[in-house]
Amino acid sequence: MKKKNSYKRFILKMSAGAIIGMVLGGTGMYFIERASDWKEIGTITLHISGIEQLILPGMAVVLALSVIAEEWICHCLKKNCNALLKADDEECDRLEYEEEKYGAWLTGVNVLSQVLCILILAFGYSLDYIGSGGSTSITFLWACILFLSCFFYDGIMQVRYVKLVQKVHPEKKGDPSSSKFQKEWLASCDEAEKEIVFQSAYKAYMCMNKVIPLLLLLTLILNLFFNTGILAIIVVAGMYLVMTVASVSYTHLRAHETVLDL
Repeated sequence: MKKKNSYKRFILKMSAGAIIGMVLGGTGMYFIERASDWKEIGTITLHISGIEQLILPGMAVVLALSVIAEEWICHCLKKNCNALLKADDEECDRLEYEEEKYGAWLTGVNVLSQVLCILILAFGYSLDYIGSGGSTSITFLWACILFLSCFFYDGIMQVRYVKLVQKVHPEKKGDPSSSKFQKEWLASCDEAEKEIVFQSAYKAYMCMNKVIPLLLLLTLILNLFFNTGILAIIVVAGMYLVMTVASVSYTHLRAHETVLDL
């Protein structure tokens, strides 16, 4: 089998990336320099200003949809868990699969609800908007109340989900209100469940290891063209650094423990 020249392939990829970057950068600068009076950026500002007027109704819609969706999924999960307590061995496998499916749905909707709330509030989260006075301040205050209500509800739903699973699987340990919950929950899982958790964590790490550099590149480009500020770059770079250091530190720790065991 012919051995591949890794150095050559790496240099070719870096060169191709540099050429593509120069082409895209030159094209972007060409259109920006010919945009009279920054009409494009003015349009973006106008859109953001319009979105600010929709913060309160948008937050109300997210809260209402979150409650409806999560309560429906929780109801289905509760029915499934009650059936699981009375099921025989043949039916148990199917119901456990349904339990995992509803749990994944509930977790996904829960996280989506929180992310949407943050994104909606971010459009009006500035001192200029808050300090404009009048009905604007009152509207934003109500939006903040809905924001906190949504996060409070999502937190309570997470506790309800954990308690429901613990009712069906009493071997699962951990207080969902404790900072050590994840560690206690993982310790109470069997080997097969731990393997699934480890594989999921590895998949998530590999995904973020590709996404975060792209986000870092995007923040650099946006700051170059639109002067969005250096804070976003620092935050994304910090996330990348923390993720990498945590992964390397854990790998080194596990290797050290393995050597000590030997």
